[in-house]
Amino acid sequence: MYEPEEAARRNPYFKRNHVGKVMCTLCNIYCNDEANFMRHLSGKVHATQVERLEMKEIRNKRLEEEESANIEAMERLEMKEIRNKRLEEEESANIEAMERATREKAAR
Repeated sequence: MYEPEEAARRNPYFKRNHVGKVMCTLCNIYCNDEANFMRHLSGKVHATQVERLEMKEIRNKRLEEEESANIEAMERLEMKEIRNKRLEEEESANIEAMERATREKAAR
């Protein structure tokens, strides 16, 4: 048998205050009892708040994914810069060695 009191208490947004009133923690709305709380849950105000919460969660997830992708891109860029710097250093060392060898050969 359906009992609104039990269904209301299982809802994640259900909270009872010290006076005994029931509160929807998502909408910050007080109801006199569990039956009114259940009516609130099926109403427009609650549906709008649930939709807002879902949109916020989707936006936050997308932002986290973008941030993760940006971090990965920055790490790849840093590695590329390190490789390029090493190549430049090696190339510079090779040029110096060739110039030294040329000078030594010319000095003979």
